[in-house]
Amino acid sequence: MKFKNVKPNETLLKATAPENVTRLVFDEDKETMILAGFDGDQVICYAVFYRVPAEGHEVKLIYIYTVPDRRDEGCCSALLEESKRILATVDIDYITMRQIVEYEDAAEYNSFYTKRGFLPMNLTGRLLEYRLSDMMDAGVFQTIVKNRKKLPQVYDIKTIGDMRLKTMLTHARMNGFSFAMDASIMPYSRFYIGNDEIDGALIASKPDEDTLYISSVYLENKTEDKNLFLVLFSECVYAAFRDDLDKEFRILIIVDSDEVYQGLLNIYNPPDEECAVLEYIMPIAAKGGKN
Repeated sequence: MKFKNVKPNETLLKATAPENVTRLVFDEDKETMILAGFDGDQVICYAVFYRVPAEGHEVKLIYIYTVPDRRDEGCCSALLEESKRILATVDIDYITMRQIVEYEDAAEYNSFYTKRGFLPMNLTGRLLEYRLSDMMDAGVFQTIVKNRKKLPQVYDIKTIGDMRLKTMLTHARMNGFSFAMDASIMPYSRFYIGNDEIDGALIASKPDEDTLYISSVYLENKTEDKNLFLVLFSECVYAAFRDDLDKEFRILIIVDSDEVYQGLLNIYNPPDEECAVLEYIMPIAAKGGKN
């Protein structure tokens, strides 16, 4: 099998990859790479990587695929080894990835990725899917919206300023919180600042007009900040849907702590859907080293 970087093939991606992967690849503002394995002229496998400039020496593995009748031949392992070799030549130090799977499939996926050199970072995350109308029926959201001016002040990225936010992130990273300064999160993410440090944040984007995706929840004092989460959440929703709060929207929330998860269950009805979130990292050997 031979490997090479390839240009996006819309027909192939639409037939074999989720819609969000295809959308990312064809976004001219995103820096992506597709490495494919060939048997003759036929694509046997491919991997899609996304590089966030602000994250320097990291790339994200967004998607990896092998044709069904070649999945027991080690294609993914060979593809990842070749990816590591290529990425090492452009000063990439590690590959990260986030996999969303059904709970019953989590053990199988974990075995698949750890056998191929990925190290688990978090295996206890959850993706929760709600309908906005169900969350608003709890009453808490409507109360917060009506009393927004009396509640703790939260800020968007533009108000804080990029440089100031990057400085504050230095401390937050020691508590396990970081995120990519991507343009897609700029209008919707919200932060609570205390003593010039980030005490709470929701990182959010809109993958489509009907969906708000909260990809990260950070509360420095997780057991005490239920109300802070509600304030941050209401501001994210208001920023995303302020003119259409009576319509039926999807809210996707990734949580990685039991405290936040239990807090959501105590406030709202159970989510419509719930999946496991697995996060991994793969170090890349230095130039000239062994993979």
